[in-house]
Amino acid sequence: MSITHLILASQSTNASPMNPSRILLAFVFLTVVTPHRVSGEVEELPASKMVVLKGLTKAARKLAWHQDGRLTSVDFEGNLAVWDAVKGQMLISKSILGKNGYPRDFCLYSGGTRFCIAFNSEVLTGSLPLIEMDRVPLKTFDGNPLWFASVSEDGKWGAVVGRPKRVSVVALDDKRVVSQMDPAEGVADVQFLPDGRLAVASETGKRVEIYVVGQSEPVLRLPFSVRQDELVVSPDGSMLAGGQTEYPEVCDIKDGAKPVKLRTSPAFVDDIAWTADGSMLATADTTGHVKLWDPRTGEIKKQLTLSQGQCSCIAFSPDGKWMAVGSGYHTNLDRNPLYPMNGDNSIRLLQVNWAPRKGPANDSRSWTSRGGKKIEATFVKLLGKDVVLQMADGKEYSVPRDRLSEVDNAFVTELLKKDTTLMARSLVDSVLDGMTDKLAAPQNYRFNVGWSKSQVSVAPKKVAQGYEGKVTTWTPKFKVTNNSGKDLAGLTMIYQVQIKLDRDKSQDDYAFPTGSKPLPLIKNNQTIEVEGKNFETLSAKLQSGYITKDRSRANKSDDVMGVVVKILHVNKLVHEYKSGTGVQDKLGEKLTGMGIEKGK
Repeated sequence: MSITHLILASQSTNASPMNPSRILLAFVFLTVVTPHRVSGEVEELPASKMVVLKGLTKAARKLAWHQDGRLTSVDFEGNLAVWDAVKGQMLISKSILGKNGYPRDFCLYSGGTRFCIAFNSEVLTGSLPLIEMDRVPLKTFDGNPLWFASVSEDGKWGAVVGRPKRVSVVALDDKRVVSQMDPAEGVADVQFLPDGRLAVASETGKRVEIYVVGQSEPVLRLPFSVRQDELVVSPDGSMLAGGQTEYPEVCDIKDGAKPVKLRTSPAFVDDIAWTADGSMLATADTTGHVKLWDPRTGEIKKQLTLSQGQCSCIAFSPDGKWMAVGSGYHTNLDRNPLYPMNGDNSIRLLQVNWAPRKGPANDSRSWTSRGGKKIEATFVKLLGKDVVLQMADGKEYSVPRDRLSEVDNAFVTELLKKDTTLMARSLVDSVLDGMTDKLAAPQNYRFNVGWSKSQVSVAPKKVAQGYEGKVTTWTPKFKVTNNSGKDLAGLTMIYQVQIKLDRDKSQDDYAFPTGSKPLPLIKNNQTIEVEGKNFETLSAKLQSGYITKDRSRANKSDDVMGVVVKILHVNKLVHEYKSGTGVQDKLGEKLTGMGIEKGK
């Protein structure tokens, strides 16, 4: 998959994140599940070799990896942070909680350039890496707490669940509700599958139902035996696992499938995640253990032993090299009544170097160029007119389709018919050795950028006694032309408008409203139009006397000086544009501090 989905589940009706009542609910099923199986010796992973990331003010709630190796964390107070995990450096952090309550659900989409986070009453979306929030919430629930959310892999749909237990599917582009479902057995969690279908876990714990968006009746029912408060789908989309319970289960997504039960009792599973290649399923529990299971047999294969409160969330990097474990709250089972405890507010990284993620065609095959040269590789994704292949060593290379044989092109066409989510959102910078001498990405990126501002509204504003003012709302508009000689995807445009503030000071003051927009695939010589986030200016007219203390002016007006635009490609800075006299490049300083490298 090109994005990372991470689901947070509700604990119990009206329960707080620190409420241990969710632990008590699970003990009813002690006699139902058979003990877990152990195949030979369980490999103990070296906790002493973990790298510890510090800087969180509260316990980590969820973790999500980006395709470029960066890591995003969200804590219990709704602080979102982006990390350079390998360097152990927090790049940027921002509080987005406000008055909405603690985060219940979180995921990344659109190649890790967008995020979705659910609070008590609304679902918010925004862009990365600068953590810019969208002006309009994805969904707001007036008077009804929100519980879960998921985003489809193509970034088209968002599914949200509130009270009463209704699933609403919302179009991400214009925030309109396109369909709603009211499952008879309630809803414990929702999760989009890679093919665009929606998995809904029942509140009664009897099953998971699979829906097609727009249809009110499920097309498939999977027989889970206990309530699963967190659903995670395997990277290839073939299996579904449930967690946030004492008894996680794994099931094939097909008719007649029977779930495999994982016995983790007496530990409660706080988080569950698939390894990058889907060969193992990891559980992080309240006793301080991360266990890795064979999803087919239910056997424990590997284990990581930490302290209580040090493994409440877990995530694996898409390249299979890193396991990230976040600390959070845990429940002290020795206290009566049960007592919630905090972790040490850190993130731990362990380099595992397990098998990297493969694409939809899980088996390696022989690929042939039109010149007759052959290599063994696995299909990963399609990008415009290029095919991205993965070698046995995990490295990915991009090859133009017109350089592949007719048989290979027919194979790719069949894959696209089966899975419509294969359009990639990133490019690699190298080329398949021996098959083509043309780089997959251009050596030089060339763009033409222009900008203008469009007046949206003007509203009166009482600035202070003695003079009146008005606020003008503007929409920044950009035109971007790709002159690079090649179709490009995976682009992000970041901009910063500079406004000179006319205030009562001897020196000048400025405001720098900033925004970012993921760009669609831009064909060579194509021009696209992009609208940014609205910003405001203020003007005031004196009624009597002077505004300033030094009696130097009678009126004041904010002045839009210009804009700075940066275009990123796979998190490399590939184009810069500045318009206006006296415009400062504050945006470049911020990107440099985040480790964004300048490309060619």
